[in-house]
Amino acid sequence: MAALFIGANATAAPEGKKLLVFVLAGQSNMQGHAEVSTLAYLPKPAYVPTKEEWALLTSGLPREVRQNSEASIRETLSKDPAKAKLSPKDLGPLVQKALDAEVEKVRAERYEVFKKRQTDPVRVARDKELAALFTPGITDAKVIDTAIAVKTIKDIKEMADIWPSKLNLPVGKQTFIAAYGGVNRAAEPGLASGPLSTGYGARPTAFGPEYAFGILLEKHLDQPILIIKTAWGGKSLHYDFRPPSAVPYQQTANEKQQLENWKIRKAKWDEYIAGGGTPAAMAQIERDWKDIENEKQKLQSAIAKLPKDQQAAEQVKLAELSAKSKELGAKRMKDPGEMPNQDAAGFYWNEMTGFIRKVLADPKAYHPAYDPAAGFEVAGGLWFQGFNDQFDPEFYGNYSKNMVHFIQDLRKELKQPKMPFVIAVLGTPAFPEGAMANNVANAQREAAKSPELAGTVAAVESWPLTTPEVAIWRMRKDAAQGNPAETEKADMQWRLHGSNQGYHYDGSGRFFIRLGDECAGAMLKLMGK
Repeated sequence: MAALFIGANATAAPEGKKLLVFVLAGQSNMQGHAEVSTLAYLPKPAYVPTKEEWALLTSGLPREVRQNSEASIRETLSKDPAKAKLSPKDLGPLVQKALDAEVEKVRAERYEVFKKRQTDPVRVARDKELAALFTPGITDAKVIDTAIAVKTIKDIKEMADIWPSKLNLPVGKQTFIAAYGGVNRAAEPGLASGPLSTGYGARPTAFGPEYAFGILLEKHLDQPILIIKTAWGGKSLHYDFRPPSAVPYQQTANEKQQLENWKIRKAKWDEYIAGGGTPAAMAQIERDWKDIENEKQKLQSAIAKLPKDQQAAEQVKLAELSAKSKELGAKRMKDPGEMPNQDAAGFYWNEMTGFIRKVLADPKAYHPAYDPAAGFEVAGGLWFQGFNDQFDPEFYGNYSKNMVHFIQDLRKELKQPKMPFVIAVLGTPAFPEGAMANNVANAQREAAKSPELAGTVAAVESWPLTTPEVAIWRMRKDAAQGNPAETEKADMQWRLHGSNQGYHYDGSGRFFIRLGDECAGAMLKLMGK
């Protein structure tokens, strides 16, 4: 059964109705890294990991517990007269034992919470409704057959279109999209437009929150819809998307240090070149050093398998390799490249607004049902970003007020002073302990509640929608390396569930459908629908 599809020149909605425009922006997760193949997981029950798998998913817990509990454990032990006089060497094992016990306690408690999250009746019911809409009749076999068929396709637009066609995925009837930035499904990289479908993500076989967001808006709004999406990976709000009304950008302490470090590296490189060195000679030093390091690693593995009385001679060889590695390591350096550019604050704000202006200057070019007599209305905005603002105090410390400036400036740009706006809150920690403590996520929540934006902005929590369990299939794939038959099988199972790393929400189609759904619901509520 073919997918619902409207050709580029078709009339997508009855003429005479105002075109509703929604502006979407952000970084790589707004781009969208969910491969369409991962939609195979959407109609299935949410997987509940075994306790062994849960231990793997929470492998970072010992570090968290140590940071949070070691001081209090030591204090408790020091109050015990029998232990207060112990030497640090003797006290250490007792501290570790207490830490291990705390890890197991916390892990067990969180496991029970996660099991309830995976089987929550409301979530289960909504997932079934979403599966009925987005993946009717989808099976693993159909997805695998499509994945095989795609391998022979060279044309990227054909590659993008085959997925909704073969899997009977919904395609916009009244909803079209104009995308700019990290999109690649047309002749001109970075630009794409057409009926809303999968394939407007970071790759022609991927999608982001725009897909479910637009399809679900279409389900509730009997009007032509145009989504304008701009997104680029690795971009911050504080610097890259910096809005005009924010104070002039000032270098952070980290950036000043980066510049000083660059100057030091540049001076050393210039000295090397002035002394007769060449980039080619340095590249050879790098290759030689890596070869020695690889040889050391192999020798270390071999030594570990030998009886102790046979290790001495090999240890001598290892010491010789280490000396050579140290000698070459002292010579290693990299061309520092161009001086870090710290004078382009707001560049992607300008890119975003420039594209929006371009589209709104000629809506008919992007939506065939646009009626000039009825006109258009910029009906809302959606923002999904935050990862790159997590690492510098200046970035996350100013995020809330920058977000308020961003929304106000965008409304001014679009001449819509009360335009509904949805912030999809950063949720890459995936679990509440991390997500609710994240500096950027908290700043996003704070911005949505600011008095200037009262009643017109909603913050949608993304962490409860995440699917961290899909990482289990990635681990299985990694564990199968070395066995070709098992590797191929495990790789395909991984592709049916996830397609990327945790910072991209594991490239999970289930997550991005859920997120688009929640954001559409929040937008409709703000619109009074």
